[in-house]
Amino acid sequence: MLSLDVRPPSRLNETSGQSRWRPEGTYFEAQDQLSSRKQTAIAASKQALQRERRRNNQRRYRHKQIASTTNLEIETDHLRDEINQLKRHRSDIAASIPTKENVWYFVVEYFRLFRYGLRNVVRTPSSSTQNTQCNDQLSCVREAMLPDVLFNAEQGVDALIKHWMCVSLRFEDVQVELEEIKKGAADSLLATSTTSITIQERTLRSVFPHLCIDMDDSPLAKILVGQRIQMRGWTCFEWDPTFGRVTCITNVADLLTPLLKLVGNLESVSRIFDGALTSPSFQWKTTR
Repeated sequence: MLSLDVRPPSRLNETSGQSRWRPEGTYFEAQDQLSSRKQTAIAASKQALQRERRRNNQRRYRHKQIASTTNLEIETDHLRDEINQLKRHRSDIAASIPTKENVWYFVVEYFRLFRYGLRNVVRTPSSSTQNTQCNDQLSCVREAMLPDVLFNAEQGVDALIKHWMCVSLRFEDVQVELEEIKKGAADSLLATSTTSITIQERTLRSVFPHLCIDMDDSPLAKILVGQRIQMRGWTCFEWDPTFGRVTCITNVADLLTPLLKLVGNLESVSRIFDGALTSPSFQWKTTR
């Protein structure tokens, strides 16, 4: 008859001296460690992939920046070449235009030069830079006119300069605005402008001296001082196509209308111009 050994497994292990039984916890720990290593490897792989993507993005961005800079430099060079070509083209056109047409350019340049009178020369005589710039501009005007050019009732370029010197010295804040240029009879142009000036005490002394006998008791002087007026003006430029120069400049301005608005009646306006050194059409009178 057979006999069975029914001792517990632990005792079997103890008896045989061999370890045949392994707890289940050891298996799961190994699985956890394996899973952790896999996750770490996956995370490291993702980080490496992200770094590589960032490097690629940075490389692409740098390439785009370099390409953009290169394109801008190329476009700038092209634009510079076009500008130079246009300048040369403009010079060629200007040189090929008949002298007769340059009177338009002269009229625009004339009003640009005298837009603020001769303020630079008059107000800052010690500024050599401003004087040089203004003298250069006056030289351009002189070159475009005949030496015996007629200006209103006088002759010579100096008559024109004298007019603007008087305006700039005797009034404050001179400003001339060119409004319109029209072709006149024969070889002439007619320019319409507005001249704004401010009347100061020195204006009364140098232009309306008869109002300065007793300024405290002169109602007209009190009305005029500090007033800023606007005069509508017309200037006719006559051009000699043979010499390509200006031969005559006639300039008139309506000084009567703004003064009439200030004083309100013609009798007072008559008193203002009676003894004044300028006329209602803003023509300077010769002083002796």
